Amino acid sequence: MIEIRIEGKTVDMAPDTSLALELVSPYFGFDAIEPSRVLPFTLPFTPTNRKVFRWFEKPESTVARSQTYYAEKYSDSHCLEKGIVEVLDVSEAGYNLVFIKNLSDLFGEYGNDSLNKLPLGSEPIPSVFGINQDPNTDKYCWPTVVNNQFYGTNATSVRVNDYNGTAYVSGGPMVPMFFVKWLLLKIATLCNFEIDGDFLNHSTWQRLIIYNTYSLDGQMAIVYNNHLPELRVMELFIEIRKMLCLTFDFDMGNRRLTIGFMDDVLSAPTATNWNAKNKWATNKRPLRETRLELSCIPDSGDGLTKTPSVAVDKYLAPFDALNPREQIFKIEIKFSSLKIDQATGLPVAEQVGISPQYGQMTNKFSPRLLFYDTANLASAQYLTNTLYITGANGLHQKRWAVYEAWRKQTFETKQKVWLTSADLVKFKFNKKVFINGQNYLVAAINTGLPIKNLSDITLFKV
Repeated sequence: MIEIRIEGKTVDMAPDTSLALELVSPYFGFDAIEPSRVLPFTLPFTPTNRKVFRWFEKPESTVARSQTYYAEKYSDSHCLEKGIVEVLDVSEAGYNLVFIKNLSDLFGEYGNDSLNKLPLGSEPIPSVFGINQDPNTDKYCWPTVVNNQFYGTNATSVRVNDYNGTAYVSGGPMVPMFFVKWLLLKIATLCNFEIDGDFLNHSTWQRLIIYNTYSLDGQMAIVYNNHLPELRVMELFIEIRKMLCLTFDFDMGNRRLTIGFMDDVLSAPTATNWNAKNKWATNKRPLRETRLELSCIPDSGDGLTKTPSVAVDKYLAPFDALNPREQIFKIEIKFSSLKIDQATGLPVAEQVGISPQYGQMTNKFSPRLLFYDTANLASAQYLTNTLYITGANGLHQKRWAVYEAWRKQTFETKQKVWLTSADLVKFKFNKKVFINGQNYLVAAINTGLPIKNLSDITLFKV
């Protein structure tokens, strides 16, 4: 038996109504996150349904044309999905609806807004600039950056956030740099959802800060969004995920996003056994897109990114003569980092800043990240991780090598499995399943509701 509740009310369904449920893993695409969904279905015109949809079918109805409704779907008394119902249109048969669960719905009106336009707040410029900042409690820090081009040709030997060992020196540009952790939590509060997961509390990755060139010269307050790049809210989440090979699991019902690491999913023990539920069918398709290409988009406003002697920070898996049809799996990241000055150990740039002095208010900066250490120190490296693609501690080796190795040995198979409503309730995409002597990640589940037949599942070997 199936039941749909919309805005907490059980709606009427026509006799013998069936739904097609598609559950899609959020782990197999890095440029977007595919939502799970129920394919379009129709609810008849009944007093209960008319009340729920506020007589949407009537010409005089003032219901918004793109209104959405919170909904839950049940099978055999088990809640299988929480998400959003949208009215596609109305016909003689009734209300034609689609049930969707999409990451963008978490962000509401702000999903496509640029970070530097968000209403994030402001505060007076402090009389004393903090020296040791805590990524768990503070919004921003003041790391020193060597940038002799900050004021163009009007001044030389400039240090941003110039620190003399005990305090910050007045006269030079002061630029607050915001913690990624604070920004993610601030966006969650603004959009009325929660963020949790291992990424947020990781001792290394919680130290990420967003580099910027917006000086407090001539300002009366720190306006938070001034110090953030022109990057859409959805892009911020997607680009961080791409950079660090993260996993996103989102619960629309509880409005919660959990951010973890793909390495942990691949290395976790297998706890779900579907061996007895499956009659194995022989089919196997090798994954072709296995030659990883990993690169960051540099900030073109920084002269150091154009220096011919600086090697291009990019990884491309070598051509494999034994697999000549291997295709490139491309990950291009909008975040990059800064070079490190060999003389001082500080981040270094040759980039004109944003300041009212000398008419520098139209300049821009691209998305770049650093690690905050202590006091005035920030770097592209923290302990054994760097924000560069290549190198022994680079993003390829530390964040992508395990995933790359998995892609090279996996294959896809499609199987039919007898799943009950209870199985679907307990199932999570981050849990590997055991079938026919092998461990697999589930990429998709397609089933009918109510469940009367075998479910079609797409698997990738781990």
